[in-house]
Amino acid sequence: MIIKCVSIGFANCTDVFPVYIGDDRTDEDAFKILRDRGQGFGILVSKFPKETSASYSLQEPDEVMDFLRRLVEWKQLSLQAQSR
Repeated sequence: MIIKCVSIGFANCTDVFPVYIGDDRTDEDAFKILRDRGQGFGILVSKFPKETSASYSLQEPDEVMDFLRRLVEWKQLSLQAQSR
């Protein structure tokens, strides 16, 4: 997915902030790319502490849904404030 974003032109966009959420070892490459580039961040979903390149962690899918809801609410409030 990270490579696809770069190939469709998001790599140089200043208004795009990638958030990659994953729950296993196969997601580590994406976490590492985001961390190395300093563009966006990764979130590991795991009930147990693990070594990871993700910037943050959540323990279960319900917490992911809560995070995404709050992110949408924040963006909506931000847009409302800009339109005033």
